[in-house]
Amino acid sequence: MFKNPAQRSTTSRSKAAPLSKYALTSKPHGIMKSTSRRRRSPSPKDREKRQRQLDHPLSGQFIETSESYRTNLINTAETALRSTRRGLLDRLAHTNGPTADADRAPSPSNRLPTTTELQASHNAAIARMTAPFGSETIPHNDDDDDDALVQPKDPVTLAASMADYAAVVAHEEKKLRALGEEWAQVMAELRMFGDDIFGKEIVRGMMTGGKRAGVGRAGMGEVEVEALREAVAQLAAEGARECEEVEEAERKAKKGQRRNLMQTFAVLMGDG
Repeated sequence: MFKNPAQRSTTSRSKAAPLSKYALTSKPHGIMKSTSRRRRSPSPKDREKRQRQLDHPLSGQFIETSESYRTNLINTAETALRSTRRGLLDRLAHTNGPTADADRAPSPSNRLPTTTELQASHNAAIARMTAPFGSETIPHNDDDDDDALVQPKDPVTLAASMADYAAVVAHEEKKLRALGEEWAQVMAELRMFGDDIFGKEIVRGMMTGGKRAGVGRAGMGEVEVEALREAVAQLAAEGARECEEVEEAERKAKKGQRRNLMQTFAVLMGDG
């Protein structure tokens, strides 16, 4: 009638599957819905506090220091990468020989060319464009008697004619410089002699165009002064005449060169 306490209880519950972890807890076994917390927008007070933090001197210094550190870090990394790339290219060229783009000069893409580089590039382009014209033969016209000294009877190339023209221009420029130096020397000597004879004040008036009657320190009268003025005017006329002769020769040389160029272009257009 009474059960033995030592006897093992055999019930339906003991024969069932073991309890799960949900059965061991006191919480309900249903599905629990979890709602995610929505992030609220900052209030004006929070924004004002954030702005005060950014306006603080230490905050500004921290931002500047951070940007400077980041810039230096990026520059250091780029320099190291370029150095490593150059080292690898040098090792590759030492092993396999130079590559196709080995002769290209390294130039950063953000650097603008200087004035000297632009001028050199322009001159090189002009030289490449005009190089074929140098071998063109210039025909000679027998009717041009004025250019007999400039243009020879035998046909010459355009390059040779340009070289001769450059030599003529250089020679005429040298003569002009020599005449200018001689003119300056003559004027200095006349000024010195005038100062010794008439005095500096009278010579200054003569140079500025003033007329003063009387005699100088050496006792020269108006007749002697007028003779000296005529001598100075004669020297000035001779110098001007020599300059005109040089300029006329230069104009003839330029005229012949222009005629040669026009004939050359006419030949080229006829061939084209």
